[in-house]
Amino acid sequence: MTVLITGGGGFVGLATAEAFLEKGWQVVIYDRQPCQESIRSYFQALSGEACFVTGDVLDREKLEETCREHDVSHIIHGAAITPDTQREISDARTVVSVNCGGTATVLDIASRLGVSMVIHLSTGAVYGRGQWEEKELFEDLSELKPETLYEVTKVASEQIIKRHMALTNLQVLRLRLGDVFGAWEYFSGVRDVPSAPFQATRLALTGTRAWLPRPGLKCWVYSRDVGAAVFAFATAPHLRHELYHLSSSYRWSIADWCERLSRAYPGFGYELTDRGDLVNIDFRPDHSPLNIERMTGDTGYVPRFDLDRAFVDYMDWISRFSTLVSAP
Repeated sequence: MTVLITGGGGFVGLATAEAFLEKGWQVVIYDRQPCQESIRSYFQALSGEACFVTGDVLDREKLEETCREHDVSHIIHGAAITPDTQREISDARTVVSVNCGGTATVLDIASRLGVSMVIHLSTGAVYGRGQWEEKELFEDLSELKPETLYEVTKVASEQIIKRHMALTNLQVLRLRLGDVFGAWEYFSGVRDVPSAPFQATRLALTGTRAWLPRPGLKCWVYSRDVGAAVFAFATAPHLRHELYHLSSSYRWSIADWCERLSRAYPGFGYELTDRGDLVNIDFRPDHSPLNIERMTGDTGYVPRFDLDRAFVDYMDWISRFSTLVSAP
C-alpha cells in the first residue's frame, strides 16, 4: 500500500509519515520544500519505503504524475498555511489558494485516479469563538464560528469536501486535530506561530528564561499520537462517520511543561507575568477540549502520550534532532 502525504515535510506530515513507515507502507512525502538530510536518513532506515518528492500542492500536473508513478492508494492531505495576523494582511491570496485550492486539487486528482481514501487533516480551530463558548466540543453538535483567515479557509475546505463527496464516490475522512506538539516540529515557513511547548523548549536549549502570560492549560496531543491515530483511521475496517476529532484527553499546562524543562536544563527558568513586553511565548487562550469518544470508539486508538511520557519521548527526539528546533 502506498500513501502520499501533501505537506509531508511539515511536522504533522512527518509524524504521520513515520507512523506509516514503521508499519511497512510505502510513503511519498510530498512538499514544496526538500526535507533535510537528517530527516531523509532517519526515515529511509525505517521498515517501509520513503520517497521524497518536492512539489507544490497547487501543481496539478506534478501531483497527479506523482500519484500515478507511485500507484498511490491513499492520500493524506495536510498541506496548509497557518498564518499569523501579519500574513493574513499581506498574503491572504496565497493562504486561500493553498488551503482551499489545494484541497480542491487533491480531491479532483483522487477522484480521477480512483484513490481508495483521502484523509483531510483539518483543525479544531474551525469552531472559532465557539471554542470558548462551550464546555466541550462535539463533531456534529458544536457550531462552527470561524473568525481568523485560517479558521475560515479550513471551514471552507471542509465544505468543499462535503460537496465533492455529494457528487462522487470518493471516500474522504475529515479529521479535526487538537493542539499538536512534539517530535518533528520545526520552522517550516508555513506555520507562523509554533506550538507553545516548541517555543518553550527552544528557549530552554538556548538558556533563555521563559515568561508566560498564563499557565496555558489545554488538552495537548503529541505528534506521534497524531501519526498513529491517522494510521488507525486509514486501516480501520469500519468507520461509521466522515468527521472525527483527533486530539487527546491529557490536559496540562505550558507551566507544567516548563517545570519539566527546568529540571532537564538547569540553566532554564520560567515565570508568569502580566507584563506584555516580557512575554516571549505566544499561545492562544485556554479553550474547551475536543471530545474524542467517536475516534476511540471507531478506531480503538487511545492516545498514549500523557505529559510525562511525551516529555521523555520528546527529549529523546531532541537529543537526535536538536538542530531542527534550534535553527531559525
